[in-house]
Amino acid sequence: MSVRANGIRRLALPALVLLLGSCASAGGAGVTPGGGDRSRIEAEELAGADQYTSLLDAVRALRPQWLSQQRAHRSTAPGSPMVGHVMIYLDRTRLGGPETLNSISVRSVLRLQYFSPSAAQARYGNGHESGVIEVTTKSGSGHDR
Repeated sequence: MSVRANGIRRLALPALVLLLGSCASAGGAGVTPGGGDRSRIEAEELAGADQYTSLLDAVRALRPQWLSQQRAHRSTAPGSPMVGHVMIYLDRTRLGGPETLNSISVRSVLRLQYFSPSAAQARYGNGHESGVIEVTTKSGSGHDR
């Protein structure tokens, strides 16, 4: 092996360690300062469920930006109503707008995940211009089975 190749190898490992260290300390997009993913709320984060009167209150307190993504506009169909609220899915079944979060028990939730408009349309099809909040319950995930 040449002296040059040997020198490159000796520099590669420390450079890799520095690179990985700086990536880990910088965090990433969509990550909270505490290390959590801003597009998700896990059951552990809802553990103080008594402080929230509803799942909608919990989302308003923990991820208010999910609800502020609303875009009011008319659908392309003539005479159609205004659309633009984030859509709620419960265990992959469409429920409706944000107010439907009031019908879901905070204690039953395993996880909530917000999907941006483009990700929501890729996952669920058209009609999700403000994104989707997907609620997975403990029973719906097979967690309690």
